[in-house]
Amino acid sequence: MLKLSEYFHLNCRYARSINLERDLDNPNSVNGYVLTDRSLICAQTNFGGCA
Repeated sequence: MLKLSEYFHLNCRYARSINLERDLDNPNSVNGYVLTDRSLICAQTNFGGCA
C-alpha cells in the first residue's frame, strides 16, 4: 500500500503559516500565500478601513 505522501507533493513554502512578527519585514515571505475564506473575512474586517 502506498503512503499518502507518495500521492502528493507539496512545495515547502506552502507548508507553514505566516507569522506577522517574523515576516513583517520580509514582503517575499507571503508571495504565493493563498488566503482562506476565513482569513480574507478577518483581513477585510480588521484592515478594511485602513486604506
